[in-house]
Amino acid sequence: MAHLGESLREGCPAGLKVFGEWPTLYEGLTLMPPKALKSWLAFDHYYSDGSFPIAAELLLSWKPG
Repeated sequence: MAHLGESLREGCPAGLKVFGEWPTLYEGLTLMPPKALKSWLAFDHYYSDGSFPIAAELLLSWKPG
């Protein structure tokens, strides 16, 4: 939260730099402190677990080959 204002102004995850200099969070997952990693994964799964079935249904409706 300490970097929220900066993130909103810059349009990037400014708080990420407290863990390391990575362009995206995913590049630094293996280097994150265990507690931070656990929190991130819980947050990520909370949103992705609910949206995955919806996205899969949409993609399959396009009848990919």
